[in-house]
Amino acid sequence: MIDPDNPDSIERWENSSYNLDAAKVVVIKSKYFHGALGNGDPGPEKLVALLVSGAQQTGPSPAQQAAIDAFVANGAEIKRLVRKAIYDYYETVYPVYQEGIAMHVSGGDDVSEFLPPIKTGNELDAIVEIATIYVHPEKKGTVSIGIEFYAPWDVEHDLGVRITDGAVTDAGMADVAYPY
Repeated sequence: MIDPDNPDSIERWENSSYNLDAAKVVVIKSKYFHGALGNGDPGPEKLVALLVSGAQQTGPSPAQQAAIDAFVANGAEIKRLVRKAIYDYYETVYPVYQEGIAMHVSGGDDVSEFLPPIKTGNELDAIVEIATIYVHPEKKGTVSIGIEFYAPWDVEHDLGVRITDGAVTDAGMADVAYPY
């Protein structure tokens, strides 16, 4: 885990074997992209670490920096779109997970804590947590940003969302968020 308040933590991560794509850690301030998914309302402003692919030696490219700046400037709208994409994705996979859990869980255990049915539209807000934010390398003049989330219904594969030009372009398992 990278502590965005601690330069030593950032340096250790950048020089570690976990840094698979020579990423540079860029720290931003955000009211929207830390902690639990939440309902889209701004939280307290906190420092957040972004992993900028391929930027360890030279820093973010101009296109990557522009994507970071747009991500920060449009945080409220991007958060709304990301939250909607997560709920939409969850509703499509819910029946599959529900069936799978029913086959593997005996004794009628209540699994709604980590696999809640969507009734009011706020069931995932407190249980889905932001894990890592990736700024991808430029491809065809565009830079995507991927957000990986911890998802209690699938701890092996977690959850990912990809944002390109301010729009969510994909939501699914965590690998959707990855830059590679």
